[in-house]
Amino acid sequence: MANFVESALVKTPDRLLERDFATVLLWVIVTLTLSLLVWAGLATVDEVVPAHGRVVPSSRLQIVSNLEGGIVKEILVKAGDEVSAGQALLRLDPTASTAEFARNDTSIDALQARAARLDAEARGRPLVFAAALETSVPTLVANERALHNAQVSSLETDREIARSRLVQAERAAAQTRAEMLARAEAGDQARREIEIVVPLVEKGVEPTMSLVRARSAERQAASARDAATEATLRADAARAEALSGIRNIERRFRVQASEALATTRAEIAA
Repeated sequence: MANFVESALVKTPDRLLERDFATVLLWVIVTLTLSLLVWAGLATVDEVVPAHGRVVPSSRLQIVSNLEGGIVKEILVKAGDEVSAGQALLRLDPTASTAEFARNDTSIDALQARAARLDAEARGRPLVFAAALETSVPTLVANERALHNAQVSSLETDREIARSRLVQAERAAAQTRAEMLARAEAGDQARREIEIVVPLVEKGVEPTMSLVRARSAERQAASARDAATEATLRADAARAEALSGIRNIERRFRVQASEALATTRAEIAA
């Protein structure tokens, strides 16, 4: 019995040491487990999936597009084909684009025909169309020629009206000028008569009434001459205005044609 107790007392410290180590190890395991659980909840794990493939530089990726749009008539390549710069990939149906081109071409021809007419009107020259326009758009050329003839006819009508006014003004100016000269001559005659009558009245050969009538005639002639002079000035002003009207009609016609020509040429260049 004494030996058993002694043996137990000797082994007790070793057992205590083993128990403490187990406790520490348990806490370490628990701590590591909790740490792993927290890390797994918070950390982001990249998912890697192995697969076969190849790297394609972004410079080799191109978006194929057609600004005008259209209907695809034929595809000239297939998926996986390697293409080079400038290679045709597909063919569009040309029906719509051909019609649009024809409309644009006709529009350009119409603008060129109009430009030819406006140029002739702006320069005052005979209207001449290019032979290509005469052949390609004869209807448009005929319309522009008819419009040109109408414009020139209207211009000529305005000119004739202005010329009629000028003729009337010149005739009135000539009449008033002749009237002015006649009144001036009558005044000179009245003054000469006064010069003759004054000595005779002083000598008693002619009565005083003769001198009164002569001086009255002189005043009337002077008044008529002044009125004729004013009428002549008005007639000359009317003549100048009529002449300026003719020039303005011509100038206005040319300016309008020049402005329209500039606009038409800008449309052609656009």
